[in-house]
Amino acid sequence: MESTYKRAVGLKRAKKLVNAARNSVGIQEGQKMARKQLNNLLERYELLLEQLNALENEIEKLVKEIPGAEEMLSVDGIGVITVGGFISQIGDINNFNIILPEL
Repeated sequence: MESTYKRAVGLKRAKKLVNAARNSVGIQEGQKMARKQLNNLLERYELLLEQLNALENEIEKLVKEIPGAEEMLSVDGIGVITVGGFISQIGDINNFNIILPEL
């Protein structure tokens, strides 16, 4: 029984297609645009880092103005962001009665 379709593409034709793809405008322009997009993303990342640093500096200034914050910051592992978040949730810590156990 004879087949009604041709078999797979030959090696010669495959090599032609690969060479054509290497010289394709799409490949060259695609690389340019990918490079451009990567540069844009890196620029955005740098801008976001600058903005984050500015916000962290502002938070640090504000937190240090709050009574009791310096004492909280003296605890190992507790940073400005943690103290700021804690105080923003509970308010003035002096509003609480703290009972310390006797040692």
